[in-house]
Amino acid sequence: MNTSPLLASSHEQQSVFNDVPSLDFCLRKFDKDTLVSQERASLLNRIDDKFVIDIHQLTEMLAAISNEYSLLEIQGKSLFSYETFYYDTHKFALYNMHHSGKKNRFKIRTRRYLESNRLYHEIKIKDNKGLTTKIRKEHREQERQHHFDRELLNNTLNIESEKLEPKIKVNYKRLTLLNKTSNQRVTIDLNIEFKNIETQYTKQLNNIAIIEIKRDRENHQIKYSSIHRELKNRGYRKTTFSKYCMGCLLTNTKGLKHNQFKTNLLDLSKTLSH
Repeated sequence: MNTSPLLASSHEQQSVFNDVPSLDFCLRKFDKDTLVSQERASLLNRIDDKFVIDIHQLTEMLAAISNEYSLLEIQGKSLFSYETFYYDTHKFALYNMHHSGKKNRFKIRTRRYLESNRLYHEIKIKDNKGLTTKIRKEHREQERQHHFDRELLNNTLNIESEKLEPKIKVNYKRLTLLNKTSNQRVTIDLNIEFKNIETQYTKQLNNIAIIEIKRDRENHQIKYSSIHRELKNRGYRKTTFSKYCMGCLLTNTKGLKHNQFKTNLLDLSKTLSH
């Protein structure tokens, strides 16, 4: 697989987030909310719309929707750190399910919220109608991050936990917005870094933001919300971007098919050329 300028080694990348000083000023314009208020849009069963955008367009876009969304803030902070491990079988059965376009597919991961040091084991299932269901279980023991919960797996999927191994670690920063009038939640991921567990090879994507718009399946009114319009006006279209699958490819995991993800890789390159 050819490497584009976007896919340069992590030591060749620079953190663009620090070069966008207006972002912090823009976030101050948002009304703030708490984890408690965001519970009305927990959306463990939902429809997702994903977009990959140039980070340099983020501030302008956020300013355009600041009256319609509130921003999650905890103890004066609105930008939070996440650490996620994705699991798969030795022969990448879950990756191949996604690549083959299987409608009923799932991802298995552990996610740690670094500020609060809370750890969750999660199974994310997407059915043939596009509905995403997330099943999660909190763990107090941090060493459990590298061994997926056997009981949760056995109660949800027909996979033995012993057949799973951590493949990719993803670190990133996240902003979370809540629509003021509907149960729509928007997450914005920045400063994304992938690390291959086996080879320790890393890739950073500091120049992009991954926007995920989450809503109840029955709520068609927010299918065309203000953030959808702003993204459309800037020429962005929905994507099937998967952090796990892209992490596998961008860290040069050997022997993986990638034909079905060429559009994702091309979109990433186009985003940075804006």
